[in-house]
Amino acid sequence: MDNVPERRKFTRALLFAEIIFKRRKTPDEPGQVSITRNIGRGGLCIISSIKLDDGEILDLSISLPQEDKAIEVASRVVWVKEYTISETIQAKRYTVGVEFFGGSELAMEKIDRYIASHNNPGKS
Repeated sequence: MDNVPERRKFTRALLFAEIIFKRRKTPDEPGQVSITRNIGRGGLCIISSIKLDDGEILDLSISLPQEDKAIEVASRVVWVKEYTISETIQAKRYTVGVEFFGGSELAMEKIDRYIASHNNPGKS
């Protein structure tokens, strides 16, 4: 195990949910459907089939399990890691870390509620 210090400021919770992200640098392109790996008040991790650029701005629509309507949040790509999902066909995917910088307080409260319920099952 390496001794890399944890840099996250906020608690994370696992979240495998649908997300739609729209790249601001290509506003005429449709949003990309993807899934998340985890979420915290400060950001989340996305699994993407397209390579995103560090610093790129995304508009996210996140489907949280306990919410009827997706939440909308602006974010910035802070890291991208490429991996191969199949040696046979050399299919590539990317894990992408994004930080939130725009979103309503209500959206942040919904994220907090999800994290609290996930990290403390049985409590709401």
